[in-house]
Amino acid sequence: QRTANSEQRTANSEQPLLSVLIISYNEKDYLPYAIDSCLSQTFQNFEIVIGDDGSDDGSLDLIKDYCTKYPDKIKYFQMDRPANKEEIVPLFRVSNVIRNGLTKTNGKYITILSGDDYFCDNKKFADAITFLEAHNNYVSYASAFKWVYDDGREVVTYPPNYSGSLFWSRYYLHAASFIFRSSVFNESNLLNRICDDTGIIFMALHEGETKFDNAVTFAYRQREDSLYHSAMKIEKMIHELVLFQDCLCFGKMRWSTYSRYYNPLMFLYQHRKELNDNLNLYIKYIESCEKYPNNILGEIIKADSNAKSKKFIENLIFKTKLAWKFFSAVIRIRNFPSRVIRYLKRKLGLNKAN
Repeated sequence: QRTANSEQRTANSEQPLLSVLIISYNEKDYLPYAIDSCLSQTFQNFEIVIGDDGSDDGSLDLIKDYCTKYPDKIKYFQMDRPANKEEIVPLFRVSNVIRNGLTKTNGKYITILSGDDYFCDNKKFADAITFLEAHNNYVSYASAFKWVYDDGREVVTYPPNYSGSLFWSRYYLHAASFIFRSSVFNESNLLNRICDDTGIIFMALHEGETKFDNAVTFAYRQREDSLYHSAMKIEKMIHELVLFQDCLCFGKMRWSTYSRYYNPLMFLYQHRKELNDNLNLYIKYIESCEKYPNNILGEIIKADSNAKSKKFIENLIFKTKLAWKFFSAVIRIRNFPSRVIRYLKRKLGLNKAN
């Protein structure tokens, strides 16, 4: 046994280190699935860094137990939470935990997992790192994932066969679908406030090429009691607009960003009266947006009382709609050959089992 362990340590030392950053808040019932899905991977040269966002459901005791059992594999940190919960913006909290966690990772590669999700393919780490080690021009490797619902339904999302601006303009993959080179997370790449899964993918796509694979390697739980799913739609759209503001401030992939955020921009503009009638509910977002350029949320709020703001928003809506139509047309043209092939296969019966 000692000889086998020695050989394993030697083999691991020759492999690049992967850091798995697990973000958790009151997810005691789900954390074992997340952690065990890492421990069961065929690629074993990884570290797990668990960032707990001030849980009070016993999660910390569970995390400590895992750290005791796997002292060379798992470490953790816990964030303080303000006494006044009204001050908490979940979107910003998650981003801050991720930022903090990234400073504690040592890997050449990084993947980020929520505490209630899990990997469902034990070759995920091995396949991604084998590819990235052989292809230095790629900064990330992504795969398909499945949405797992409380009622037992599962729906798979497959990545398109293109990345960069075209991907960013339309498509969504969860960050845990990706394994990134650590260079993606240079401080100069980080957005002003947002470091959630969508913001992280933005960083990777402007940094370089992504390899997409159709293997389903990750399960994304859709819990009705999660903070995001329990939020009002207008608050979710404000989240989107905050990321829109940060992306515009960053300056990369601008037109595809216009295309991506046309719908939330239109929604908030159409619901600006409801927004204005409940400003006290959204003051934490409003005050944050005021600190940065491209304050779209502030312009929407002033649109009915300020002609200049109204014109600004209407011009922005025009730009975003134009970008949305352009990228929609490009994607339809890009997908046309594969759609024709699928149609002919159906007609010729080639999809049927022999």
